[in-house]
Order: sequence, then structure tokens, then C-alpha cells
Amino acid sequence: MAGIDAVFRLLRPGDHVVLSEAVYGGVFRLSTQLLVHFGLEFSFVDTSTPDAVRMALRPTPKCFTSRRRPTPRCVSRISPRWQARQRAQHDAGCRQHLSQPYLQRPIELGAHIVVHSMTKYLNGHSDSTGGAVVLTRPDDAEKIYFIQRSAGTGLAPMDCFLVSRGIKTLAVRMLQHNANGISVARHLDAHPKVRKVFYPGLPSHPQHDIARRQQKVPGNAGLRSWLASMPRAVSSIT
Repeated sequence: MAGIDAVFRLLRPGDHVVLSEAVYGGVFRLSTQLLVHFGLEFSFVDTSTPDAVRMALRPTPKCFTSRRRPTPRCVSRISPRWQARQRAQHDAGCRQHLSQPYLQRPIELGAHIVVHSMTKYLNGHSDSTGGAVVLTRPDDAEKIYFIQRSAGTGLAPMDCFLVSRGIKTLAVRMLQHNANGISVARHLDAHPKVRKVFYPGLPSHPQHDIARRQQKVPGNAGLRSWLASMPRAVSSIT
């Protein structure tokens, strides 16, 4: 949240921000109950629908932000590859990211600012909290650094160490997470008592193709190869 707040501090009174309606609850509170008092305007839309985003954008929007892989059922809403940013022909582009850089790299898809949660998968051990702001422009980086120093939001040395430790095993953990996830999803999808499974790795998901194009796993050849190489007790539910 400190990282997201720092990004919003780049804006000025009167600036307009388009947010995913499935945005993290903390971001919703920050924007609607705090930042609106400083003159920022926010619109919440279904960012998986390009037409809805286009209708929400104003001639000179300052920021378009979506959350990749929101939770829990909202996981079914995947934002197409920066179509809104391209249509708007503006300079903005920010993504709050939960899938982690191993699975998806939003900057390669057109984002200028990416906010990662380091508390969960990057850390991997649930013993520290933190966030990361990744930027493509040096001037934005300088501004964020100034905000960090001025607002006192820098991460403590021990937390930095704990996150750096967790990153060393990020790749193998994310592959295992996804192997477990696709196994559970397939099991539930085939279960006669389960009506519907919302999981982008399943071909039945309406945005399955977008998920395959934008990230490594689930649902692509890499995951299938990974599952095939694993023992049956690990790769499937018995």
C-alpha cells in the first residue's frame, strides 16, 4: 500500500484515474476515502471489457491502472493487453500486480509503472511485508525515491534481506503453485457436484487465450511439460 500510495502521489489535483472495479480493497479505501479529498478523481470499471474502459477514459487521463489476477472470484476478469492504454493514446499506464514477475511482466506489455506485492510470493515465507514500484522512466523513479525518503516508507533492512532470500526460490515455488492450482481446477471441473470453475488455466474460461498470451502459466506448454515431468502423486489429485 505504501508503494501504491507513492505512485498516486505523482498525480495532481484534478487528475483522473481509471481503476479496475476488482481492485484490492486497500486501494479502494485509499482512493475513495483519502485521495479524493486532495482533488483526484477516480472511475471504477470492468477492465476486462475494452469498451467499458474506453467509455471511462477522458481526453487526458493521467493514469490507467488494473489489477492482474484479483481475488477471489474476480480472478475471472483479466485485462486485455493494454488495449485501453493504446486506444487512449496517452502517457499513463500502471498495473497493480499479484501474479509476480516470474509469471508475467507488465512492462513488456506496455505499462510504465508496476507495483508488486512482496509480502506474498516474492517473500514466500510470510515473515515480512513490503511492496515494490518498478518504473521505466528515470524521472518517475527520481520522484518515487523522493516520496519514499520524504514520507518514510522505505523498507527496513531486515525485510529487504527476507525478501531477497525468498526471491531465490521464486521460480520453483511459482511452478509448484501453478501445478497445484491446475490440478485442483481440473479435478473440480470434472466433478459432477461442481457447477462452474473460474480458472484462467482451463479452456472453459472466457479469457483463457488472454491468459496464455500474457503469462507463462497456467495453461501453456511450459506448465504441461512441468506437470508431465512430475510424480503422479504431486501432479494430480488421488
